[in-house]
Amino acid sequence: MKNKVEDIVEECLRNIKDNPKNINAYNTLGVAYGLMNNRDGAHQQFDRAIELKPDFADPYNNRGYIHLLAKHYQKAISDFCKAIELDPKFAEAHFNFGIASFLQNKFKQSIECFSRAIRLKNSDSYYYYSRGMAYHKNRQFKEAIDDYEQSEKMNPSDPNTQSKCLIPASLGDFQIVELKPDYAKSRYNKGLANFKLGRYKESAYCFSDAINSRPDYIKAYFERGSAYRKLGDNKLAYRDYVQYLNRLPAENWKERRGVKWLIDNLLSD
Repeated sequence: MKNKVEDIVEECLRNIKDNPKNINAYNTLGVAYGLMNNRDGAHQQFDRAIELKPDFADPYNNRGYIHLLAKHYQKAISDFCKAIELDPKFAEAHFNFGIASFLQNKFKQSIECFSRAIRLKNSDSYYYYSRGMAYHKNRQFKEAIDDYEQSEKMNPSDPNTQSKCLIPASLGDFQIVELKPDYAKSRYNKGLANFKLGRYKESAYCFSDAINSRPDYIKAYFERGSAYRKLGDNKLAYRDYVQYLNRLPAENWKERRGVKWLIDNLLSD
């Protein structure tokens, strides 16, 4: 990745030298600098692209992403809104607006943004997954489950090619954050939503899927144990609580004490 990005930087610099008003070169150079974690450099290149062509939506969206990484949410939203104003069908800008809203705990607004992105570009599983997360945070658990399932259905050939969740993963044609597939997290979150709805059997199945996909996902053991406890199966609950306790770091002594209390109570039942 590094050599490829460096090649892109060199090519952009050559193009800018040949044509100092090459808008696309400035925008792509900003993307490349972003990939290199040079946020100030990226910001400057997007500024230059905007200065040369104020009605070009891409650099506003890309600069907004840089603001988002810096947790400057209002500046990010301002840029995303400008990108949308210039190109109302810019799905990624709607999605990024949703991310910024989510990170400010404005879950209803983020749902609206993700929904607009999905209407414009319904082929991306991470749009559905992210909206599912927003529904989840907004305590709309049935809707969250529907979106988690839709995200999974969009990758039928390989369940481990799960969505890029809750991170705006691209600037232009390049990824600034390379995310590993996370099917386990999808199933874990689906398990949590089912638990909230009182669907304890379905919840346990989801947590089991998460564990099978990622055996070191220790939170899934605890939550599956809680689902089994609700189902009245204290033997399986005990097994999972012990698994969780054995994987819990020693420095988490307060949490370890609480889990030991749960285990002791199960033994006394």
